Amino acid sequence: MTTRYADLGVRPVVNAAATLTRLGGSLMPPPVLDAMRAGAESFVDLLELQQRVGERIAQLTGNEACYVSSGAAAGMAIAIAGCIAGRDPDAVRRLPDVEAPRPEVIVHRAQRNGP
Repeated sequence: MTTRYADLGVRPVVNAAATLTRLGGSLMPPPVLDAMRAGAESFVDLLELQQRVGERIAQLTGNEACYVSSGAAAGMAIAIAGCIAGRDPDAVRRLPDVEAPRPEVIVHRAQRNGP
């Protein structure tokens, strides 16, 4: 356990659940940490970076689009918002307020990670 966590009284856990957001996501290999350090050396427009990274990943994976989110919950929230608003810019601007009938989102119990 790193000193920073020990100083806070945070105990390590054994992650037997694979990549799980509430357990910190995943451990990062050295090349990822190196890329993060290199990226932290400059200021950039984050909206532009988000767009360009999405374009690059979509190209590399053969998909029409890609959006990198901060975690599974954020990805689900963005996907649901996209399903609700579609390509309607007015609907996008109104989020999170939506007109009746209110959309319903169903999540399988096995996908709920809370206590």
